[in-house]
Amino acid sequence: MPVTERRAPAQSRQRAGGRMHVFALPGSHLPPGRGLAADGGPYTLRGGTDHFNVYSEDSLGQAGDTLAQGVLASCEAEYARLQDWFGGLTPPGLPFNIYVVSGNFGAYHATCAATELHCAAFAGDDVDLVRMLVVAEEVEVFEAAQGGGWDCGASNGEGLSRILATELYPAELNGFASAASWLDTPDRPDFVNRNDPTDTNYVSIGSSTLFLNWLRYQLNYTWQDIIAAAAPTLAQTYTKLTGKTDGWQQFSGLLQARFPVGTPSGLKSDNPFPIADAQRNGHPPVSERPSGWAAPVGQGRTGSSAALPELVLQPSGRRRDQSLAGGVYSWNTYNGGSAAWDVIWKLLGWNFAGPVPAVVLCQARQSDNIDHGWTDQFVIQVIETGRDFVRIRVRRIDDGTGGSGWGQNLRIDVLAIE
Repeated sequence: MPVTERRAPAQSRQRAGGRMHVFALPGSHLPPGRGLAADGGPYTLRGGTDHFNVYSEDSLGQAGDTLAQGVLASCEAEYARLQDWFGGLTPPGLPFNIYVVSGNFGAYHATCAATELHCAAFAGDDVDLVRMLVVAEEVEVFEAAQGGGWDCGASNGEGLSRILATELYPAELNGFASAASWLDTPDRPDFVNRNDPTDTNYVSIGSSTLFLNWLRYQLNYTWQDIIAAAAPTLAQTYTKLTGKTDGWQQFSGLLQARFPVGTPSGLKSDNPFPIADAQRNGHPPVSERPSGWAAPVGQGRTGSSAALPELVLQPSGRRRDQSLAGGVYSWNTYNGGSAAWDVIWKLLGWNFAGPVPAVVLCQARQSDNIDHGWTDQFVIQVIETGRDFVRIRVRRIDDGTGGSGWGQNLRIDVLAIE
């Protein structure tokens, strides 16, 4: 039976010594009077698991109960995923006490290590949004327990918490995206070599989310590797991973080529990677090609796919399986970035019953879903499939040669029928 209480468990009535640590929308602040559970309520305990107790604010009514039940249904699987990424770590102070509360401010907890997490219900109808908020604050508790340099009150730790939450709930980033805030800043300050001591500056957070996604999806380090390379700055994390000290130069140079300073980036997500480096094949950048330019024969315009570079992509959208008459339908979404020639993409995230699904359909889409008037047109060929991958070849064809690259963050939707 649900239990109504005006005050939280004794462990959550401990006061924080300073400001709350928040995951907030740009420009938003905690409403006056928001603090620990002991300050508000009444709340109803909606259920518990091995590592979680979940409450909802009574003023939310049935919507609060529905959101709490949704959190209960997924929290242990999310915890297991985070524990794996953090090398099997178990944070102290468990269980987590999750409070689903009224408001649309985001989420907060009292200290990086505090396991009392408050998550706003927003409109009360999006369970995955509340789940994402829970994961973001939960990551910060893991960061504190690891004690390696991920600081939840600074830009590197705030960036990691957002990235991992988005990794589990990519469709819920809307409104919380931060990358464009840094890309569209005229001076693009260096928050790689220094850590910004706040978790509310969207410029420094955007730099961090971009840099972490660059490590993961451009340089192809795993989240386990990146998290284990904890350090006081992102530059030091890069050095631990690579043995090099040019992280800021490599990162900022690639993004300058793709998103020139002074030109609105138009980026709606925090992950434009991987970005192809046009110069490595002797091609001029897309923005500098004269009218009618085409790649020389044998350099991405014709020839065997064996000579082409291959990018390995994880899905950026959630996979869904549905059994219908005639087969099992599965679909994934991938953001492949820009490219300067034909490319091969190996698309991961599948779990087919056999190595050759009956049908694989691919569709190229603009990732930001806005008509920019671009001329880009693409063809996609399915080359090979396995139980856990689909390999495709992508070519831009609107110039009549198949030799042009593209600058947009190309999205590919894939539907498979077994």
